[in-house]
Amino acid sequence: MNYLLYPEAIEKIEKSAVAPKIKKYEKPSIWYVHPSEIGEFFEWLNKLRTLESLNIISRIETILEDKESYKWRIWKWTNLQLPLFEGVKTYWTYEKEIKNDCSMEDIMLMTGNSVFEILTQNQIKNYKKYWFDSLIEFLMTVEAYVENKRYIDYKDEKAYKWERNWIRTSISWCIHWDFRLYQGDIKPYQTLSPFWNLVDFRPESYNTVACSYNVEVLFLGVILKYAEQVKHKLNLKEILEFSESFWSSLWNFWEFWWGDFHDKSSLNFAFLYKIQNPTSKAIFGHNIWAAHNEKSFYDFVIENNDLVIRYDNKNIWISFSKKDIDDLIKAIIVQCANWLWRTSKERIINVLKYRFSEEFKADLIELDEMKSSKNITNK
Repeated sequence: MNYLLYPEAIEKIEKSAVAPKIKKYEKPSIWYVHPSEIGEFFEWLNKLRTLESLNIISRIETILEDKESYKWRIWKWTNLQLPLFEGVKTYWTYEKEIKNDCSMEDIMLMTGNSVFEILTQNQIKNYKKYWFDSLIEFLMTVEAYVENKRYIDYKDEKAYKWERNWIRTSISWCIHWDFRLYQGDIKPYQTLSPFWNLVDFRPESYNTVACSYNVEVLFLGVILKYAEQVKHKLNLKEILEFSESFWSSLWNFWEFWWGDFHDKSSLNFAFLYKIQNPTSKAIFGHNIWAAHNEKSFYDFVIENNDLVIRYDNKNIWISFSKKDIDDLIKAIIVQCANWLWRTSKERIINVLKYRFSEEFKADLIELDEMKSSKNITNK
C-alpha cells in the first residue's frame, strides 16, 4: 500500500528536528513485507500502551470489529467559499464525497509500528513540536511517509512521469518486461481517516493499463494517429535528437520474431481508420489487449478532443489531451532505451522515421484504395 502525502504533510516531517532520523530509516526493498502480514500487529499495540494511548487502542479495536463503518472520507472540492457575513468561517464546497475501505495496512498506520523503531518515546510524546495536532495524526503521517520511502513501487521505480492539472501519469514496466501505464488524481483534497481525524494524506488511487507482448508499437501508432486528428504538429528532428541522448538498447529474440513488417502494418492500420468517438458504431476500432486476459482489451476513443482509454469498451479509464502527446512519445523512447520492455529503442525510432517518410504516404494510399474497393467504411 502506498499513500499520497500532501505537500503540508511532507513539509511538517522534513522540517522537523526528527527528520534526519526518519530519513535514515528509509530502506527501499522490493521484497519488503508489512508487519500486518507476519503477525506482529499486537506487538505494536503493546508499544502504544506504553504511551498510555488507551483512546487510540480502543478506537483501533472498534475499527477491527466493524471496518465497514470506518472508511476513508475524501471530499473533492471545487472552490473556497468566502464568509457571507462577519464571523462566519471559511469552508470548502465539494463536488462529491468518496469513501474508501479501511485496509489492515491502514490500521497498521495507526499503531505507528515504524515510528517506535525510529524515535524515542519522549520524541513521540512531543509531537506538537513538529506541528502536528494530535498523536494519532503524527503516528499515521510519519508511518505513511516511511512506508512510501522503503517500498519500491513499479509505478514509480524507473518510470517516466509527468504531472498536468493535478493529474500524474506514469509509464512504467513490470518484472515480465511488459507495458504499464498509471494515471491518478494527486490533488490534496480534505481527507478524514478511518480514525475520524483530519490528515494530510490518503491512499493512492491509480487507474492502470497493463498489457503484454510488444504493444509499444501499437500504442505509439495510436498516439501518432491522435496527433494527426487533433492537428498537433510533431517535430521529427527534435524527437530524434532526444532519442540520441540515450544509449542504444540491445536487440533480443522478440525483435527477430516480430520483424519490421509487423511494425509497419501496425502503424498503417492505426492511420487507415479514424479514432472514433464513444458513440460510433464503426466496425473497426483502435485497441490493445489487456495483460493475461485474451477476452478483454483497452479501447481508444476521442472524446471532447481528448484521447480516452476505456476498459472492455465501456468505462473511461485514462485520458490524455494534446498537451500530453510529446511526453507520451518521449516516455516510449525512454523506456525502450532503458530496456524495460521487449521493444528496442531502434525499433521505435524506425517506426517514427517510417511515419514521416514517402514510403509511408505511398503505402497508405495503396491501403486506402484497397479499403475503398472493398467498400469498408469507418464513419
